[in-house]
Amino acid sequence: MCEYSGVTDWEPLRKAYKQEEEFDVTKKEWLEQKIMVDEWGRPPSLADVPLTIMTRKQALIKQGGDDKSINKLYKESDNG
Repeated sequence: MCEYSGVTDWEPLRKAYKQEEEFDVTKKEWLEQKIMVDEWGRPPSLADVPLTIMTRKQALIKQGGDDKSINKLYKESDNG
């Protein structure tokens, strides 16, 4: 049985979802977000590689990123 069975008023959920869509983070907040990556800063994959948690900025730098490429990625994201 679905946890939402019997729910008739979906408005609070719609409002929460809409607020989440409108939430934008600054570039500094975006770079400081903790993400799970492998030891080279790449996103998790099916390979048997140890995972770690680091900031997005650390991960992008480990992947060979520079300020110009990081700015471009931020602008291409939903936040930029």
